[in-house]
Amino acid sequence: MQGVKHFLSALLLGLLSWQASAQDDGVLGRVTAVDGAGTLTRGASAFALAPPSDLRLGDVIRSTSGSMLELALVDGTRLRLVGASTLVLESFEWNPATGAGHAALRLVSGAMEVQLGAIADSAPNLFMVNTPYGFVTGSQSAFIVIVEPAVNGAGMLVHDLGAGGVVIVGSGGDTRELRERQTVQVSQPNGPVIVLIDPPPSVLRVEASLGIDPQGDPTVDGEVRIEQPSPSPRVTPTPLPSPSPTTSPTPGPSASPTPTPPPPSLTPTPTLAPSATPTPTASATPSPTPTATVTPTPTPSLPPPTPTPTPTSVPSPS
Repeated sequence: MQGVKHFLSALLLGLLSWQASAQDDGVLGRVTAVDGAGTLTRGASAFALAPPSDLRLGDVIRSTSGSMLELALVDGTRLRLVGASTLVLESFEWNPATGAGHAALRLVSGAMEVQLGAIADSAPNLFMVNTPYGFVTGSQSAFIVIVEPAVNGAGMLVHDLGAGGVVIVGSGGDTRELRERQTVQVSQPNGPVIVLIDPPPSVLRVEASLGIDPQGDPTVDGEVRIEQPSPSPRVTPTPLPSPSPTTSPTPGPSASPTPTPPPPSLTPTPTLAPSATPTPTASATPSPTPTATVTPTPTPSLPPPTPTPTPTSVPSPS
């Protein structure tokens, strides 16, 4: 037991001495593992990465497609670059004696897992991961940052790995604190921070390549959510449209026999037509009755009676 204590104390002292000496030499951390290939550009020089390559301020670290690089910073922060990724060490300052410090990294493209160390213990805004779309910060937490070209509509994706602590994503004037296992997206520079319902395939691929086992319940997150919407649209449309078209055409032909009764209604109308023909003949006969023969009624036959020869009584003188 005593030997174990001595070993742990010696290991801790060795780590602290390495951190102090590393800070004095300008070393911010080291490459701890390379799976595939990666390069480091320092000023005008570039060389292949291999453990335990030192990391210094301003270094540009690139991993190739299908590769993974593991980096350890002096404050205990762990980084893993996945696939074709580019990371720049922009600023870093830390005092191991007081625990005070600040750091800023820039993920230009690709994917990176971040497990925050001692710098982020005191405040979440002391360790920043900047991207072309926004920034990610946190405290005592772990997360994945993915930066993809804007032409693909992805932009920046940030996924909380459920390690507790705080993860904050900001872009422009919009900031959001992630819940456990939550994913957010910023699709354009300085655009809004959008919460996604499920991690997109790119996040799941990065998790798989990193060997991270999701902590959420897949039954709740996946199967129930997928099964619930699928039966509802599938059951409701089939019964409703199928009966409605079949019933509507059947009354259509049944109403077609109704035009057959109109022919008998038309037959009585021609029978009335001949009855109308005699009426004009009767109207023609009265027209000649008022013949102009009535006009000779003012016959002056009355004057003939006037010559009544009353003077025939002349023989009275006899």
